[in-house]
Amino acid sequence: LMTECEAQRRGAENRRNYLEHAIAHQLQLAAERESTLEDTRLQLLEECLGTLKPEARALLEQRYGQQRAIQGIAAAIGRTVTAVSVRLFGLRQKLRDCIERKCRALRAVEN
Repeated sequence: LMTECEAQRRGAENRRNYLEHAIAHQLQLAAERESTLEDTRLQLLEECLGTLKPEARALLEQRYGQQRAIQGIAAAIGRTVTAVSVRLFGLRQKLRDCIERKCRALRAVEN
C-alpha cells in the first residue's frame, strides 16, 4: 500500500512538472509572437509617420515625444485647444488606418 501511494504521488508530481513546463513553454512562445508583432507594428508606425507632412510630425513629436500638454502646444502655435485636439485625433486615426492597411497587405503576402 505504501509503494502504491508513493507511486501515485510521484505520478502526480510528474504530471504537475510536465504541465508547468508545458505552460511555461506556451507562455514563452506567446511572448515571442507578441514581441515580433509589436516590432512589426513599430516598424509600420515608423513607415506611416514618414508619410506625414513635417508640421504633422512636429505636432505629434511635441505631444507624444516631448509629452507637452495640448494647452501649451495650442498657445505655442496660435491655435485653440480644440483645434489641436481635433488635429491630433485625426493624425492618430490616419496612422491607425495606415498601420492596419499595411498589416492587411503583409497578411495577404504571407497567405
